Amino acid sequence: MSQNKNCLVVLDPGHGGSAIRGKSTPYGARGPTGTVEKDVVLDLARRISTRLGGRTVLTRAGDTNLSVAERVEVARGSGCNAFVSLHAGDSGPEVWIHTRSSQRSAALADCLREELSGFGARVRRGELAVLHPGAHAREQAACLVELGGLSDAGSERRLRDPSSLDQVARAIANGVRSYLGELNSYGRARPSVARAMDEPSPYDSGYFKDADQLREMTKDQIAADTLFVSRKSDAIAVVNTFAERPSVSPWSSLDRAEVATRLTTLINNPRLLHQGQLNLCGPAAFLMMWSNRDPVSFANWATSLFDDGQAKIGSLNIAPHSDLLTSDYAEMRKRMGSDVTEQADWMAMGALRNSTEVWWQSDWRGDPDQEFAGLTRPSELADWLRATGIYSTVKDECNLMTSRGLPHALDLMPGGGVDVAFFLNTNALLHNRAKDATRDGSVPAPDNRFILNQFPNHFAVLVNEVLYLEGSQTVSFNLWTWGVPTYHAFEVPLQDFIDNYYGAISCFLRR
Repeated sequence: MSQNKNCLVVLDPGHGGSAIRGKSTPYGARGPTGTVEKDVVLDLARRISTRLGGRTVLTRAGDTNLSVAERVEVARGSGCNAFVSLHAGDSGPEVWIHTRSSQRSAALADCLREELSGFGARVRRGELAVLHPGAHAREQAACLVELGGLSDAGSERRLRDPSSLDQVARAIANGVRSYLGELNSYGRARPSVARAMDEPSPYDSGYFKDADQLREMTKDQIAADTLFVSRKSDAIAVVNTFAERPSVSPWSSLDRAEVATRLTTLINNPRLLHQGQLNLCGPAAFLMMWSNRDPVSFANWATSLFDDGQAKIGSLNIAPHSDLLTSDYAEMRKRMGSDVTEQADWMAMGALRNSTEVWWQSDWRGDPDQEFAGLTRPSELADWLRATGIYSTVKDECNLMTSRGLPHALDLMPGGGVDVAFFLNTNALLHNRAKDATRDGSVPAPDNRFILNQFPNHFAVLVNEVLYLEGSQTVSFNLWTWGVPTYHAFEVPLQDFIDNYYGAISCFLRR
């Protein structure tokens, strides 16, 4: 089947006809007065298609039944970005994804759930053959929407009522648009962030021909991701007010004017957050992602932290110990050498780590030599991200003991309101064949003295999809880490990647 470049989504009205086809039954659920599921979902699919401007393909346009394999084949052949199977059985409303679904499918499900929240929808996972990730093309998201309730007389009346069914169609169409990037967080139309809406992207397959293509794709993904919770201008206003306050800070060695200037710099470009030699990659990854999405909350937190010695991130109270508040920053700066962490960066990262420290040492002051005290576990980073309240879903898919493998990494989808923290062994992986994407210079040399050098020991923020040319011996990806203002570009041996990639934490911004 040839691809239809105009197709955004394949809609799959469940059931159909009068004969069983494989595991696909003909009629589906039946209401008390005789309404059958196959008719309801076909009507619904047509209404959704109209609201999407006809940029759809229906697996069946009439009263016929297709097998599961035939339904999936329509999706694969269409070149679509999304596949939505429609049902109206006895349970629901629910949005289903496969137990081994890709991040794309999870993102689509979240968008659909958000739009269907007024109907009480929730997301569930199951071994549904029509959603199996191995059956669909890699770039396709796949979900099943179960309206439910057809066996109930009241629900049957609603599903037969054109206006009620139109409300459901509108919600599903908006969910699809939201996933495809046609709507911003306020529901207004904006330019597509998915080039495949106009034509298939040359990068959607996960393959590339050279490094230039990789960098171009990364620029596109960065530029396209414009979903934010608050505005930088409002955050800078918070910092300007803070800079004029006369009060004395509990941080006895920090300077208000210098902290204010640095906070303004970080708000304008969160990628300048500098970890330096401090073993604080977890807090660095968290603060970069959070301040980028919600600069006002970051500004309020950081300025309150300076003024009061403690401040809340959502439900999480950050209250560093007194020895950190009274430590000598100037003395520590001398020990940092040429790789200096600025006052505001040190305060923010150190406070976050120190106040929730598992291996806390009484003399820990954000010292580069105190490795254990700075360690961040994946569950902690996930909890910090959840506490912000800006993410609808935070998925911790990290493993402390065994690597997650290449298929898991290839399914990660940063951008479009999705933030991803990469978890890996930096000593064994990142120094290998790594070079800045925008300037000469290698990443820090591996420190083999680190006691955990045989285990995952570093968080970094994934900038673009992980790319792998089938049959090649290298994996390419871009990461934000160590305070580089753009990103590091990596091309590492395939086996090194497989052995040293331990998963990721993926965060989906609330819509």
